[in-house]
Amino acid sequence: MKKMKFGILLVIAVLALVSVASAALPASVTAAVHFPAGTTDAYFDVDVTNGGNFDLPNGNNYLGWCADSKIIGLGSGNVYTPYDSRGTLPPMHTVDWNKVNYIINHKNGASRGAIQQAIWYYDNGRTTWPGEPYLESEVQALITDADANGATYVPSVPGEKYMVILWKATNVQPVVIEVPIPEIPVPEFPTLALPIAMMIGVVGAVQYVRARKE
Repeated sequence: MKKMKFGILLVIAVLALVSVASAALPASVTAAVHFPAGTTDAYFDVDVTNGGNFDLPNGNNYLGWCADSKIIGLGSGNVYTPYDSRGTLPPMHTVDWNKVNYIINHKNGASRGAIQQAIWYYDNGRTTWPGEPYLESEVQALITDADANGATYVPSVPGEKYMVILWKATNVQPVVIEVPIPEIPVPEFPTLALPIAMMIGVVGAVQYVRARKE
């Protein structure tokens, strides 16, 4: 009987732990990518129009950047798989995402043209777009700063931003958007019940081990 109770408590603890740690990007989102950007702060304006969740809410006019030198398939209605640049990545070319994430959190007043060039530097090499002026000195300052400080930079504090890669395998350019790490809200009862259940499970396991020793 004691073994059965211990097994039940252990299952509850494991399920609670998995539930608490499972917050993630949605499996897919529909997004509208506007080009050229209607803002001076980014290369694209991106709206997530459907499929968002707590970590990637719908709307919000995300600041978007080009992840490829080819402009294909932009516009509204494309369904993308979002990838967290700090974790599992899509099958694209190698990108130094730590340094890219460092740049978007340390723009230091650089123009969007310079920021895009610096991102391209770490993403398959630089290119030029005639309609987007930039100062080479600004690009080099961003690259020098990222090389010196960004190699191990991983955004983790609420308010910091990280790149989410919007990926569609066929005929659509990958786009990266700046997503702020959300503040952790005060949990409602169902959410709060999960860690409580986990603690109950741990306490039960400890008590069971003690009882066996006695």
